[in-house]
Amino acid sequence: MSDEFETWLDAFDLMYSALPARGATPCPDCGGTTLHLVFTGDPRSRRAYAQLWCEKCVRGIHVSQTVVPTGVPMNDYRMPREERPHQAPDFVLIQP
Repeated sequence: MSDEFETWLDAFDLMYSALPARGATPCPDCGGTTLHLVFTGDPRSRRAYAQLWCEKCVRGIHVSQTVVPTGVPMNDYRMPREERPHQAPDFVLIQP
């Protein structure tokens, strides 16, 4: 796993630990405090994939499977992408 990806996973852990609050975790690349975390999955099981990205430098990661804590909003994977209330923009995906 690349050092860059591991740094982003550390940021994911900090953001995840702060839930349901947004937290003020700095971006591992640009240092901005504009990180966003969106979950998409099955609302019944609360299992989802996550997208974490920086609004400022438009870079981020995809986490293939996680549990979404109760009370944290998430997209239902069965909804068409364009109808999902929480959207991630196209961002530069950092590879593991």
